[in-house]
Amino acid sequence: MGNVRFALALLALALPALAGAAGGGGAIAFVGSLDTTRADIVLLDAAGSTFANLTATGPGAGTAASWSPDGSRLAFSSPGAGPSSAEIYVAAADGSDSRRLTTDSGANSIFNVSASWSPDGRQIAWVKSRNLDDAIWLMNADGSGQRVLAEVGEHVQGQLQWSPDGSRLALWTETGALSRLLVVDVPSGRVHAGHRTVRAWRSPPATGSL
Repeated sequence: MGNVRFALALLALALPALAGAAGGGGAIAFVGSLDTTRADIVLLDAAGSTFANLTATGPGAGTAASWSPDGSRLAFSSPGAGPSSAEIYVAAADGSDSRRLTTDSGANSIFNVSASWSPDGRQIAWVKSRNLDDAIWLMNADGSGQRVLAEVGEHVQGQLQWSPDGSRLALWTETGALSRLLVVDVPSGRVHAGHRTVRAWRSPPATGSL
């Protein structure tokens, strides 16, 4: 059953994601615009009546958010101090207690994006991108123990997806009109390549908006 779930998750990597899964108290996180000038990570409460802007004090959100398995915390990317950079943050389910976990701000063209919680909630995997030369990194949920897991060397498209047992990570890479599925073995960091396929006719993944 675990392999079936993982196979379905691999298919889901190619589908547009309109919103994050529900977190603590049924809140939903998504990338949206509360005005017409920028996109932010926005929390919508279970009743659908109250919005909280997690990135209101910064220049805007970089990528969609990822809930911790227990729904108590949210990991997301937001632009850093440099003109071309992004950092990984973690906040409580209500948007409070926001903390920056990565520290590349000020270094241009370094983007920390696509944060994804491990199934046990102990680790966060993410993409560190330098001029579309991407690598998969791993850290503890508190930001400690940051290390490179696998050098990809291509542009990673969309979110990372963990296998149910936490032993593998799946991702798509893109080079021009070509893309391929990669599976990373977490204990060893070995990368297994899938088949290349033409995706020129496909629209890029969309993000939710209000």
